[in-house]
Amino acid sequence: STMTGQLSNLCGGGQYTYSVAAVSGATSYQWTVPTGCTIVTNNGNSIVMSVPSTFTTGTLSVRAYNSCGGSSLRSASLTRLPATPASITGAASVCPNQVGVTFTTPAVTGVTQLWTVPTGATITAGQSTTSMTCNWGTAAGSVTVRSVNACGQSAALSKSVSLATCMDEG
Repeated sequence: STMTGQLSNLCGGGQYTYSVAAVSGATSYQWTVPTGCTIVTNNGNSIVMSVPSTFTTGTLSVRAYNSCGGSSLRSASLTRLPATPASITGAASVCPNQVGVTFTTPAVTGVTQLWTVPTGATITAGQSTTSMTCNWGTAAGSVTVRSVNACGQSAALSKSVSLATCMDEG
């Protein structure tokens, strides 16, 4: 089955729990942790793993065993960098010079957000939070967001925003 547990944002050390669904007939589980990491608690199909502050990346693996042999290996890649944000919610089209345009991304524990907007647009509130507000300029472009922790930043997630033809109020 799939391994569960935190795969990214393992910056600064700490202890993290990983598990797989119990395998019917299994009598033991063999966990292999990344270099420098240690198993603090081993409950068979789940472990608590200590990650050192020097950790960068590694692979965590587990295999279930019974008297007939071992199951296929289940592995997960671990990294100290945060994961790329899951989504950006906001307008897909804006008017030229529109003010108060808001974009949001889901919250993730232990990270802040780094927002960028196209040339001509200006962030007016919410830089480093999950909800950014900007005043748009006169060109289409992309809004991007990255997750940031003390160890670095994720890849960027972008949302294209087109420019609508809007009437002036006046």
